[in-house]
Amino acid sequence: MAALVLTLVLLETAPLAAVGQMPIARQQDAIKAEVAALKEQLSLAQLPARRQDALRSLQRLLDVSDITNGRIVGWIASSTRRLLPDLLALLKDAKRETTTEVFVTLSIMAKGCGECLQGYESDAVAVFAELLHQPSRAGGGGGEQPAVQCLKTWIRHVHVTAMLPVAFSAFADRHNRQLRLRALECIVFFLEEWPATQMARHGTALERVLQEGLNDARLNKLARRGAELFAARHATGQGQRGAALQQQGLDKTVAREP
Repeated sequence: MAALVLTLVLLETAPLAAVGQMPIARQQDAIKAEVAALKEQLSLAQLPARRQDALRSLQRLLDVSDITNGRIVGWIASSTRRLLPDLLALLKDAKRETTTEVFVTLSIMAKGCGECLQGYESDAVAVFAELLHQPSRAGGGGGEQPAVQCLKTWIRHVHVTAMLPVAFSAFADRHNRQLRLRALECIVFFLEEWPATQMARHGTALERVLQEGLNDARLNKLARRGAELFAARHATGQGQRGAALQQQGLDKTVAREP
């Protein structure tokens, strides 16, 4: 027990790069030990201040910017992804201060471990779905909301194509205008950030969503941006369809002009 406490103290006070100087077996053991301790501290049964401290410790663990050993980054990703259910539970708990820290934590995870997380599809999709359905003002603050910032960071760094159908399904919810708008924002952001090869199998669904957006006065401008991206970057082999979708957006704009 004393050895475990000493390991956690060393990880807390020294740069994570120092882990790379340990023997291989101890590297993995040290990471697993810290994650196990953090899991207990992130429980909803803990006091808010304890959870806040745990989130900040997790952020330090996930900051792999000074680590050059990809194997260690992989261990951190595979260990910390087991904490994702705890982080999502904190989002559902909806305490403002904690929620903001969770958004920061997920953003750091995406930036540092996004490539590794692509191997954990169900976890990546669960995070995306929760962020997509977060209230528009979640996290508070001015300007672009923390929930939206985190959602964009997750899309930019975690390329799991199974997230796309989640956005399509949310866009289809005609009873929730805010969710429908956010889903279209995500779809346009996918088109901006992801290569055509990752979007190819969803071409038909993308075209359908953008056409629906073009026919909605509230969503037309955003859908027009999506249609332009689809035509320019993602309609390879479907050139006529992409061009037609873009032209439809232009026609809708002209029709609305006085």
